[in-house]
Amino acid sequence: MTDLSKDLREWCKANIEIFRLTERVSQQALDGTHKFLWTLHDQKTIESVIIPAALQEKSGADALARLDGRDPGTFKDDEDSVPSKPSKSAQETESTLMQKGMRFSGAKTDAKLNEGQWRRLTACISSQVGCAMACKFCLTGVQGLDRSLQTHEIVTQVHELRMRAPITNIVFMGMGEPLHNFENVAKACEILIDQDGLGLSKRKVTVST
Repeated sequence: MTDLSKDLREWCKANIEIFRLTERVSQQALDGTHKFLWTLHDQKTIESVIIPAALQEKSGADALARLDGRDPGTFKDDEDSVPSKPSKSAQETESTLMQKGMRFSGAKTDAKLNEGQWRRLTACISSQVGCAMACKFCLTGVQGLDRSLQTHEIVTQVHELRMRAPITNIVFMGMGEPLHNFENVAKACEILIDQDGLGLSKRKVTVST
């Protein structure tokens, strides 16, 4: 970049690092959920997930109604009338869809996440390598805590996922306890919502603890 002064170029070389995550493993489920395993600069690994929500189904109740062959709106999420699980016929319908290579939402399994058929594409990102909480329901807890992620490692997850799909929402529900890495998570959130950063709406970024 010869339009920059020599002094500025030298300063950039000494103070700025272009950082990318290395995609190690990528897996996609039948419902469109796409999980990524990334390798960091120190060879540690973290996970991020893209979670899609179908355009035609606004709630779990809508999905259940579809499987039962009923119109959306038949069930309400806040009513006792919603069955705890699909009926036998609904389960058979879902099984048939799976056998035919269809997603739960009715989209083909080879449908891309950027085809505009999704109502919402949520990026679930990590804040630590491992986790110290050791929650029994979480496999990350078995791993234990290795280290907290730096701000750029958190933000870069979103950047990498946005290169693969038009992400609409962010949730800190990946590896790690976000509030145990408060400073870097807070800085990352500022960058995510800053118009000179990634420009996301505040209402689209959720920190789960």
